[in-house]
Amino acid sequence: MALGFRFDAIRRALGIRNYRIYTSGNIVAHFGVWAYRIGLLSLTWELTESAFWLGAMAMADLFPTVVLSPLAGALTERINRMAMMRFTVIFTGLQSSVLALLCVNGTASIAIVFPLALVLGIVLAINHPMRLVIVTNLVGRDAVPSALAINSLVFNVARVAGPSIAGGIIAATGDGTNVLGTAIVFGFCAVGHLIFAIALFMVLQGSGVSSVSFAGMYVADSFTAFAKAMVLIAATFTLRHARQGGGSYVIGGGVLTGFVLYFFSDIVFALGLSDSIPATLAAWTPAGVATLLGLATLLHLEDG
Repeated sequence: MALGFRFDAIRRALGIRNYRIYTSGNIVAHFGVWAYRIGLLSLTWELTESAFWLGAMAMADLFPTVVLSPLAGALTERINRMAMMRFTVIFTGLQSSVLALLCVNGTASIAIVFPLALVLGIVLAINHPMRLVIVTNLVGRDAVPSALAINSLVFNVARVAGPSIAGGIIAATGDGTNVLGTAIVFGFCAVGHLIFAIALFMVLQGSGVSSVSFAGMYVADSFTAFAKAMVLIAATFTLRHARQGGGSYVIGGGVLTGFVLYFFSDIVFALGLSDSIPATLAAWTPAGVATLLGLATLLHLEDG
């Protein structure tokens, strides 16, 4: 009975036209952006064969999210979220197209690729809180938890499948033509975001839940703390790797921990949006749990 109720809730969310269109585009865009990240690192290695530049490129891609998310969360209360979503999605597709053309023409260089990656990292930092909030404008209050659960599922599946697709494409092009494979990966990302942009323009402005104040609190007040806690957890896994060996198990454990914490934060976020728990509790629980987990693991390693 309970299982049937949950499936009914999922069907109800997907039965809403705006959300169904949005999710269809969101799926291909998420697959594209995770494939893009592997393509970006592959291109960086082909151009430099430098571990330093690999780290710098990863920072340019992901670090702006940690720094700018509080500002972006505040912006969600003051601008047209759908218009900003369309802009960030179109920009991502254009940037991927430029990288694909640079690879095909053989004119890609680290001096060009790094600024492009940094600018897109800033754009994606703005896009992230928009994705969290905009779902509440597409569905009714009773469908918010199911819609956010579907979004979380899409994100986590894409986080695994996107890099797999990129790696398969790059490997299939052969050992001597990795840049060509990378160009195809960037093209895949561009097409995915083109489809998402079309879907966003098909979405009608509806009367979803007005949950901007809670979403702003979640992103602006607690997301930075949650991100810092994730860095602490990553550091504990690094220490374990250096001291005890077993690198493959440590990496697997770190990835699994990240999946669990992200899924947990999405569930708490959904409960807060649906008023099932107080907004302050929903905003700070993920950051608190992640911080305590990181500290407990770190103290265990120091004592052991």
